[in-house]
Amino acid sequence: MSNHVPDTEELSPILVLGYKVAENPQLSGPAFQGYEATATELNTAIKAMPDYDKPGTMSVFAVPQELARRCIAIALPAEPSLADLREAAGQALRRKDVSGKVLLQMPYQNMEELQAIVEGANLGRYRPTLFKKQPEITAIEVFTEGEEEATAQAIAAAERLASAQNMVRDLVNMPGSYLNPEFFYTISEILDEETDDEISVKTWNVEDLLEDDCGGLIGVGAGSQFPPCLIRLEWAGGENPQGHVALVGKGITYDSGGMSLKPSQGLVSMKSDMAGAATVMETVRLAAARKMPVRVTAWLAVAENMLSSTAQRVDDIITMPNGKTVEVNNTDAEGRLVLADALCLAVREEPDAVIDIATLTGAQIAALGSRTAGLMGSDEVVDAVFEASQQAGESAWPMPLPNHLRKSLDSEVADLQNSGSRYGGMLVGGLFLKEFVGDTPWCHIDIAGPSFNSEEPWGYTPKGGTGYGVRTLITYLENIAKKSAAAPAENK
Repeated sequence: MSNHVPDTEELSPILVLGYKVAENPQLSGPAFQGYEATATELNTAIKAMPDYDKPGTMSVFAVPQELARRCIAIALPAEPSLADLREAAGQALRRKDVSGKVLLQMPYQNMEELQAIVEGANLGRYRPTLFKKQPEITAIEVFTEGEEEATAQAIAAAERLASAQNMVRDLVNMPGSYLNPEFFYTISEILDEETDDEISVKTWNVEDLLEDDCGGLIGVGAGSQFPPCLIRLEWAGGENPQGHVALVGKGITYDSGGMSLKPSQGLVSMKSDMAGAATVMETVRLAAARKMPVRVTAWLAVAENMLSSTAQRVDDIITMPNGKTVEVNNTDAEGRLVLADALCLAVREEPDAVIDIATLTGAQIAALGSRTAGLMGSDEVVDAVFEASQQAGESAWPMPLPNHLRKSLDSEVADLQNSGSRYGGMLVGGLFLKEFVGDTPWCHIDIAGPSFNSEEPWGYTPKGGTGYGVRTLITYLENIAKKSAAAPAENK
């Protein structure tokens, strides 16, 4: 008897099938070519399973080994949306017993639906393997039909998008002892060397930040052994860019709260406080990879918020690049300080719109739950981002910026203070940021909840970093490009 344990590469593939809920569900198609009798048996077996007609129900069946190691069937709504297809494919491939090669067959009617399926599958295959060895999915083979070139393009676009989102997940899951401001700085240097001028990179070190009066980054990073930095990435948009969008991401690589120290339980998952910076970085890389005809600048405001003898103190007053002074009455409201610096510099370039994305407030989770981001800012940009989030299948909701809450940010000794009323705390955070965008059309996305899943996995979403935001931002940019392409030539 051999003691050899076969590697997942040696095993026959796992067959994943999607079927639409109906009185008589039917599995058929190219996956069963030559195995029609097996398909008939599976159709009978599925109907015998409890909840077989409930979308999301998964059933596992034995099939001939020459066909597959096992078959996983998942129920779809009778008329599935793009989100349904994406979630179902991800849910099936997220299973811990799925590894090695996967054969995937799900019903689709157009390339948009195929792209959603492939996105979901590649998001579901994600495994956090940087610090933990576990079986991985080595390949996904999708049964397709239709025009080959269009099919190949849809699959490639889906794989690249999922890869960007999975990279954000990896960065968010990386502990702060590894991913610190120095690490981000190194990433920018690598991008500068390896992108063949597709993405231009500019960085601000401490001396540069002082020169530009970036009091937020300097103050927040003062307590860390790793100095803060600001990183600007740019995709120029090709020969004829249709507008300029600035993306600003909060990059707090670890948030202890500083002098306003968090309680021990509040420190858990604070490695994820850089999710916004990772998201805008991957978005600009994806825009460049797709050769999108939109100029995109990504601003990564990077610092570590630590407590030490050199840390910023409560009651300190700092000066921002637009000349406004801020009294720091809470060092744990640090994200808005580093974002304010980046927003000031971003709007100096007069973009058509600026969007910041940040794990800004726990109040966002209290107001909207852990899966829905809050959108605040100029109506036209908020509406466009909301539309993009719906198209991308990422949950978000527009929120107001009530003028009466602005008074809670008043300071007796500075132009404003960084923390105000805890009632409507998400909105107060947005009102603070509004002070630094001037008249530029702007949207603030608070992703404190949806950027990191502390609960049970669901759909294609694992526990830990989710990569939320990449799909919304890239869809927003795509919509700008499409509207420009559709506009009459005389209006361009």
